[in-house]
Amino acid sequence: MATKNFGAFLRAVGLTQIGGAPPGEIGVTQAEIEALAFYDLLGEVFPREETLAFLRVIGSAVSRIGRRAFRCSSPMSRLRC
Repeated sequence: MATKNFGAFLRAVGLTQIGGAPPGEIGVTQAEIEALAFYDLLGEVFPREETLAFLRVIGSAVSRIGRRAFRCSSPMSRLRC
């Protein structure tokens, strides 16, 4: 994965590096790196800005799904799930 894309891709999907990562480590999981590397391949087909826009859509959708799942799993939830 191109180093220049890594930080931008992390931000586009809504991830942040772990603040307390040990020295020499970036603080993201191997699975996150592999997923972002997959989307880096889109850069061979689409311009960088289009790839980032696509990742923002994915990040937003996953965030909404996560929020809804959390609300529906709460014992105090009055939502119909």
